[in-house]
Amino acid sequence: MKLSIIIPVYNSSPFLEHSVSTILEQLESDMELILIDDCSLDNSYEICKSLAKKDKRIKVLKNKVNKGICYTRNVGLKNATGEYVAFCDDDDEWGKDLVKDQLEIIRNNPEVDMIKFGRSLVLVNSANQVISTEETSMKVTGMINENEKYCSYFKIRPSKSLVNVWNGFYKLQMLKENHIYFDESMKYGSEDALFSFDCFMHSKSIYFNPKVYYIHYKRNLSSTSRKFNRNKIDSIIKTAKKEEEIWHKVDLGSQENQSSKVLAVQGYLNNVMIDQAFHPNSNITYTERKEIYEKFKRELMENHFQNNHVKKELWKKNKKHYLLYKILKGNHYKFIDIFYKLSAKKINRKWR
Repeated sequence: MKLSIIIPVYNSSPFLEHSVSTILEQLESDMELILIDDCSLDNSYEICKSLAKKDKRIKVLKNKVNKGICYTRNVGLKNATGEYVAFCDDDDEWGKDLVKDQLEIIRNNPEVDMIKFGRSLVLVNSANQVISTEETSMKVTGMINENEKYCSYFKIRPSKSLVNVWNGFYKLQMLKENHIYFDESMKYGSEDALFSFDCFMHSKSIYFNPKVYYIHYKRNLSSTSRKFNRNKIDSIIKTAKKEEEIWHKVDLGSQENQSSKVLAVQGYLNNVMIDQAFHPNSNITYTERKEIYEKFKRELMENHFQNNHVKKELWKKNKKHYLLYKILKGNHYKFIDIFYKLSAKKINRKWR
């Protein structure tokens, strides 16, 4: 069974060789590693070519102009020849037995369209100090079919296994048949979740492997998620709308599921406001922030607060989110604006 691994490369010379080595040491002979340089300004492309000379399993491509991670990953998908594809960032690591264990799952379950496995998220500041480490914790494990995935969705969601793309294997035939590619309009993040949600909806069978195999480094200077850009706000909202397509297939007879949806919506709002609207480099005005509040309330929130039982369930699960909802519902935008301003200051301090 052939596997294609896709690594978009951009200005990663300090980390690239180590990242590639953690993959090559566990690959089988008929597998391919596709390195696509996105017009790096350092010597990353030269490193790619040097690595390819040492190992015939490496294929090196280069974009003519800098196009971003979505375009670059799509180049990889169009050139992949494996039955399954996997992704790695150019400064991350693959843990021991990642390939062996996932291939064993595929051999035992050849019908599986997507495998999601555990990851370790390591936050690193500008001084190269580890701020925190977070590992995946899955409540749903093993194989689930097309019907079960929606029944279990709000048990799957807290693991964040659908947020990223590099913690999984994806059947290439499933991707091509459903025209699943990365949205190239998303330049500064959230593209992983959109791709993963598409895969979730079109996969007839999914395997959740709780063991941690992938180590992802989120670095203060290199991560686009730590930078301000208006495109990021549009991308977050687009991702929320994509996930809403999943919510429409979830059993809404459950009050717990309905309150979980509200928490999910407000999570997106938190992301927009704390990471972007109140980013230290943001120039978004209060009038523009008010429009964002109204957009979230109108398009993503109001439809999910149709009865008092849901409100009571939300109060039990998360009182802070319940109060935020009440403030939004009452159009008290000034109060919620102050809340997010203070929250953003607290979050951004730890990255200094």
